Order: sequence, then C-alpha cells, then structure tokens
Amino acid sequence: MSMLPADLWRVEPLLAEHVRLFAKEVIPMKYSEKDFCAQIVDYQPDVLIMAGSEQTLTPLAATFLRGSDIKKVWWMTSIEAASHADQRLLQAFSAIFVPQVEDAEALSRLGTKAGVLPFGADPARFYQRHVDERHASGLLLVGQSTPARRQCLSAIRQGPLEGGRILAMGKGWEGCPGGRNRGFRSSIGALL
Repeated sequence: MSMLPADLWRVEPLLAEHVRLFAKEVIPMKYSEKDFCAQIVDYQPDVLIMAGSEQTLTPLAATFLRGSDIKKVWWMTSIEAASHADQRLLQAFSAIFVPQVEDAEALSRLGTKAGVLPFGADPARFYQRHVDERHASGLLLVGQSTPARRQCLSAIRQGPLEGGRILAMGKGWEGCPGGRNRGFRSSIGALL
C-alpha cells in the first residue's frame, strides 16, 4: 500500500519488484481514504506493507488496522504520521521502519521501536556516469576535516596515493596543505 510522496513515485515499482523475490503474489495499491478498508478485505493479504506516511490515516482506517489480524509493516518516509497516530495504532504493526536514525530515536522517545531502512535511490537520478575530469580522483574523502582525518590523509599521501589526486567533500579541507577549491558549487570541496 503506497502512501509515498510524488517525488518517490519510481520507488513504488522497485519496492514491488523486490518484494516479489520472496512473496508468492504482490498486489501494489495506492492508499485511498475511501477504499482502504475495502481493498484489504477484498484481497485478504498475508502481510500488509505500507510504504510512506505522507497521508494521515482516517480514524476508520486506524480502527480497522488496530483490529485486524493481518501482519502489518509500516515503512515511513517521516515520523510526522507517528506523532499524529495513537500508541495503540503503532503497536498494531509487527514492524516499523524509518529512513533515518534520528527518526528511529524520536520514535523510541514516543515509546515505539523502529528499525532504520533507507529508501533506495531513484535510478533515474542516480546512476553510473562518466566523471568530469576536474572531479576525477584516486580517493574521495567525505566528511568534515578533523585532526585525525588530516593525519590519515598525510599517511595516505606518503603511501599508496603519493602524487595522486584526492578529492575531499566536507568542511575544513580547504585549509589543508595542498588543498584548493576547484570550482565546486560551494566551498565544501577541495582537491588535495
């Protein structure tokens, strides 16, 4: 049952495709306030996977889910829906997943245990491409510059990548010896 926002529409068929690897039959549906309960009664699924949380469940749908014996999994896009849901509804789910660690921690404070499971990348936006020469490097460092990371960089420069190109994405690398901004959109990139 998809409750995903419009910008994640490509995730829906991918999710159904992956669930088909371990399920006998998968019936993808869109959440509809007026048809939700009827669809569940008609199809009698063994497991209901609700993907997304952009729409608020109606009181009737919440009551139906609390009283249903169907195994239920909720893969939320954000925890906003959880803050509007009562604790009994959240406890009706066999498992709840959220895309970010911070969301799982916030749900924990609300008394609900949630696992962290990020949504997959949109393959239409993220795919292998040829790297522009100015961004090409033998090593990509991602994260803020710290004394420990600078020490590691120094060891790498004197070892396996001596004379090689290293690209650092994060704050504080620009001041690193040999670092220079190479026309990146912001000042967080440096070629070292």
